[in-house]
Amino acid sequence: MLEFVESVRKSLLDENYEAALFIALSLPDICGKLETPEERNGPRAKRWFKDNLKDKYFADNLYETFLANFPEQLDKMPQYLIDDLKTKKPLVSFDHESYWALRNAFLHEASDSTKLQKIQLTHSSAHMNMFNGVLQLSVINLSNDICDAVVKWVERMKDNNDVCQRINSRAKIKNEMLGGAIRFG
Repeated sequence: MLEFVESVRKSLLDENYEAALFIALSLPDICGKLETPEERNGPRAKRWFKDNLKDKYFADNLYETFLANFPEQLDKMPQYLIDDLKTKKPLVSFDHESYWALRNAFLHEASDSTKLQKIQLTHSSAHMNMFNGVLQLSVINLSNDICDAVVKWVERMKDNNDVCQRINSRAKIKNEMLGGAIRFG
């Protein structure tokens, strides 16, 4: 799985944003399949996104959003402001349903328009903003956040023999066959 993460990160470094996003949007579905192979792809990808990215993208309150995205700012904040953040909803969210809608629109149609909302994809540092009903997402931030979630998920799964076996049995691209007896290129 970490090869996919490396591919996303390399694509971002190469400013190949479409490739990075294409792979990143696929990762929740792949990880979901490896974790719960009997579950259908839509529900499993949405579940995986919710389980692994909820706090970052659609937390229940602003405190959880800050904790996931800006923990260092909480250290400097007085307790009364922290308590206030716990009572307020985030102004912008990108939930598991929005993720699934963007995944389908982008992977199947090369579109950023979904049935749920219009999304403007950028490669800036600005991320998770709403302008005139259009959600702005940074491909860099979204791709990195998904990759970070995959890395943490792989670490959590390391003691799950079934998941590890499925991870190890997935397709791998290599230039050899028969244990190295035949080599290509």
